[in-house]
Amino acid sequence: MLLSKCQVCERSLAWVLGNGQRPPSDAANALQRLASRLRKALPEGLIEGQPGGYRLTVAPDAVDALRFERLLAQARQAAGPGRVRLLREALALWRGAAMQDVALEDSEAFNAAVTRLEGLRLTAMEDRFEAEVSLGQGVEVVAELTDAATAHPLPRCARSGRCALCRRHLALKAR
Repeated sequence: MLLSKCQVCERSLAWVLGNGQRPPSDAANALQRLASRLRKALPEGLIEGQPGGYRLTVAPDAVDALRFERLLAQARQAAGPGRVRLLREALALWRGAAMQDVALEDSEAFNAAVTRLEGLRLTAMEDRFEAEVSLGQGVEVVAELTDAATAHPLPRCARSGRCALCRRHLALKAR
């Protein structure tokens, strides 16, 4: 919801509050209470009421998840050292698990957003390793690649074929 254009409509938030089921009978009141709490916690003017919902008035780059996705899109269009720089910048935005500071339990929509962001993070890591290895910097990423492979075992890596690519480049470098 918030990750798409910084706008939340009552219907989508009610769906989340109801965990994808029929929303609670007080969903509209719950939304108003949440908006009120946000208004108190955020600088004045960042939450705008609109017909049928609310809008967070911040630049997209002020939302780490949106900035991360923008940098990934730019990295996909770049090559060489520029690609590595963009991927490093995107990954530097991460300071733990996706949405770890958000306390929202039992929400399928929230869990799906977290899963999607974590998947994008792993893909960005793989892309960065591949880009650095292709630039001849494989030796420099061995420790990170080993840590990543330990934290995220084989299935993802095996599907992508990137582990084989990295091993091949590292073997050539070692000779």
